[in-house]
Amino acid sequence: WEQALREHGEKLLSQRTADFVLLSSPSTLTVNDSGVRKQQGSIVLLGADIDQSQDVSMTGNLDVFRSRAARMALNQLRLHLLNAR
Repeated sequence: WEQALREHGEKLLSQRTADFVLLSSPSTLTVNDSGVRKQQGSIVLLGADIDQSQDVSMTGNLDVFRSRAARMALNQLRLHLLNAR
């Protein structure tokens, strides 16, 4: 998924309609040997001077996972903008 996200993000950036693109993969539900259910996915932040990805695997239901993944992506962008000053 990460490569597909990057390709889509680069296409959006090449259209010059945004300075940054935040993308997230679909989540996959996995169960470990202990029976703990975990949502797995990743987020990608792309821009002219940034190309970062981050794993967003965590326990919890899908709605909580989506909310956390969105907050993680926005925080990744926030931290980049603070460091770019």
